[in-house]
Amino acid sequence: MVKLVEATHASAALVGENCDFYSREPLQIAANTTIEACTVLGKLTADGTYIGLVPGAADGSQTALAVAIYGISTGASGGEIAAWVRGPVSLRRSDIVWSQPGITDIQKTAALTALEALGFVFR
Repeated sequence: MVKLVEATHASAALVGENCDFYSREPLQIAANTTIEACTVLGKLTADGTYIGLVPGAADGSQTALAVAIYGISTGASGGEIAAWVRGPVSLRRSDIVWSQPGITDIQKTAALTALEALGFVFR
């Protein structure tokens, strides 16, 4: 039997969200950054832009604050995408993307717990 594998796409992790897109905001993505859809994001304190979560960093990116709805590859001037920044929103845990190779299960749990404090629900 052939096994079909669906690639990550915009909103792939979405199970459900409040009407009127209350959970979404446009976010500025840092220059020269590639973000896949459904990536957990942290915010750089130096300039307020977002990058993929970097556990162990000390620049703000170590704190999970959002999940990208769309993917983007930015140039020198950065870019903007929509992201889930607050609940109520329910996301499929298996479709969440982690930008850093080697992120541990403990770090993933800590990030998801931080997002749950913002009203996210993971199934």
